[in-house]
Amino acid sequence: MSQQNDTGVISLIAGAALNQYDLVKMDGATFRQVIVTGAGDATIGSTRVAAESGKDIGVNLIKSKPGTIIAIADGVVAVNADCYTGAAGTVSATILGSIIGTALNAASAAGDHVEILPA
Repeated sequence: MSQQNDTGVISLIAGAALNQYDLVKMDGATFRQVIVTGAGDATIGSTRVAAESGKDIGVNLIKSKPGTIIAIADGVVAVNADCYTGAAGTVSATILGSIIGTALNAASAAGDHVEILPA
């Protein structure tokens, strides 16, 4: 069944345990299921909360949600740096894959939160 979502936030199913603010992608093997991105992967957005595998999870869609999203840094990210997907659902300043946005705040270490203005 088809449906339309105009909010920029969608409810999907966690394909594994997910943390709040993980960058995720669709799991090609299962309907409406998301898993964390790998370095350079295309992302659909970031998780709103943590969820156990098999549970519903809200995802802020990077291409259609108004405003910004938050992601977890894989290391140092400077203010105004171009952002890319890093390993294990993180955001990175290392050029790999397509740009996902611009960092609006700095991250000084892995695990820091980065507010991203989508590209």
